[in-house]
Amino acid sequence: MLYRFDQLEGTALHARDGKLGKVEDLYFDDRDWMVRYLVVDTGGWFTSRKVLLSPASVERFDHEAGEIQMDLTKEQIEASPPIGSEETVSRRMEAAIAAHYDWPAYWNLPSLVTGGPVLAPSLSSELSTTPELDSEMNTRRARTSRDSQDCGLRSADAVKGYDIRAEDGWIGHVVGFVYDSVTWKVRYLIVDTHKILPGKKVLIPPSMIRQVSWDGMDVTVMAKIDEIRTAPAYRESDPITSEDERNIVEHFCDSAEIAATAGPTEPMTSATEHLTPPSRG
Repeated sequence: MLYRFDQLEGTALHARDGKLGKVEDLYFDDRDWMVRYLVVDTGGWFTSRKVLLSPASVERFDHEAGEIQMDLTKEQIEASPPIGSEETVSRRMEAAIAAHYDWPAYWNLPSLVTGGPVLAPSLSSELSTTPELDSEMNTRRARTSRDSQDCGLRSADAVKGYDIRAEDGWIGHVVGFVYDSVTWKVRYLIVDTHKILPGKKVLIPPSMIRQVSWDGMDVTVMAKIDEIRTAPAYRESDPITSEDERNIVEHFCDSAEIAATAGPTEPMTSATEHLTPPSRG
């Protein structure tokens, strides 16, 4: 199923042995647009203590009730390394969190795994290895040591408000995200087209992004203004159906070759996963 990120905000989080806190934000990986962590505030009325929890530990998510059941205990979560309100998440911090929960370090896993669904913590012990995979994993570990302060994690809340630019001009700004609840992958950016067509919102898959300036807080997409203006309108009150996704593919692609590589979802929910933008000549 596809859901908006804001439908997670404020969701009550329960450990195996009781209520723990609420979801405040999400961190996604800017390399593959996978959701890596839920940001959870476990503090009380007068205190704030935020921790990062992997979607791999989500046992059940009741969207209607607004509750997430984690496959963790309160003691485990309360003893996990906290993050400061203005603190940047480094690879060193991620390593400490992974060690605390005995989670696999996703950044060290081979690409055939990191490109797929979020891994359960027990998967690391089940991975078969080959000399080629060992070599790739060693390369990733070396890269990790060099990039310890830049692990490519982005706050969903912080990216809301980024300006969106088409190939021939400004469109509007990012107002939200849509993710797949099976794979925990960001499937769409929700874009308000107020600069070209006030009152309209459209869905843009990350595969159509040409460039993101994280410092400049803007996104450039591989589409013309007219294509965005005539794109299917998105209404937050309506669920995203397989027909909606098919219409997005047909609108933005002259011919779409769909490769369904995501985990098991409803029919066509991975239709724009590998959307190939039309050639611009």
